[in-house]
Amino acid sequence: MFDNNFMGLFKLGITNKGEAFNQLVIECRSQIQRFLSAFPDQQLSFQLDSHQHVHAVPIVYRALAQALAKENCLVKRLREPIDPLPLYRTCVGGDSKESAGSSTLQARNTPTRIPIVNRAKIFLISALWRKCSVNDIPWAPSRPASAPLFSGVALSGRMDEFSKPLLASFQHEATRQNRDVEILFHPISVPIEKCLDPLNKPFAEACASVSRNHEAELIRKL
Repeated sequence: MFDNNFMGLFKLGITNKGEAFNQLVIECRSQIQRFLSAFPDQQLSFQLDSHQHVHAVPIVYRALAQALAKENCLVKRLREPIDPLPLYRTCVGGDSKESAGSSTLQARNTPTRIPIVNRAKIFLISALWRKCSVNDIPWAPSRPASAPLFSGVALSGRMDEFSKPLLASFQHEATRQNRDVEILFHPISVPIEKCLDPLNKPFAEACASVSRNHEAELIRKL
């Protein structure tokens, strides 16, 4: 009844809340059950994300929370898919200088260009995420105090441009905030006919993109 993409689910949350919510709970429970059939030891320490970050859509978020509760699951980590844009404006990294016996990272005015469409995605996801209550999720006692500092939307489709200074900037800020770092790569390209859904042209073309091989090369260098 609904499109399996971010905007399709977002629109359903506005136009067809009741029926869409019930169907989403069913879908989430089905996926959770399938996952637990393979990894039963994860029931009390779920680590969650979603394709296209659809869990940031409030109706999906609430349905996921209800499905987790009904399946008696506890969540250890849930991706917060919001890139911290200031870190892309000025990277921290490069040469370290010794001062009084300690190493200090120096700021560089080397902004990373973020496509306008990706800025719009971050703005929308951030606005929607503020409507998702952290208290809806059944959390595990071992849950970290904060979600990892995330990178994956700002350079979506261009993650092969992620640089060592940018990585250092994320690590520096994460240390300052006592958080982990989560960087989203898709480091493999597959032939389009072997994609899970080859008839879904945008999805299949993304999976077969040569840029994914470039991402794999970049990871080896970082």
